[in-house]
Amino acid sequence: MWPHETLNFLGDTLRIRTPRPAALSALPMMLADSDNVEQNRIMKRFLSRHLHPDDFQHVLNRSTDPDEAEYTITSIGELFGAVLNAGTDAFKAAAQDAESKVKG
Repeated sequence: MWPHETLNFLGDTLRIRTPRPAALSALPMMLADSDNVEQNRIMKRFLSRHLHPDDFQHVLNRSTDPDEAEYTITSIGELFGAVLNAGTDAFKAAAQDAESKVKG
């Protein structure tokens, strides 16, 4: 089974793998000195690794459908941010849980 959480995005329930802290810290460094073409490659690679393969194809199909009204020019970037936020939220929750266990 593909380990995943779910993310509701523009009417779809997408299966995502929550990014680990290493991915969250590496992305800004990777994106910082990249041109737009390289940034797009990094975002595509990140999404392809963190979305279920079927859902990744679904997102691409919706993005390129000329009759699709909900997906706009900013949707892929918004999805990228939503997956990153899921990782950040999970990291914060784990840190708070660990802190509360230490405090007893």
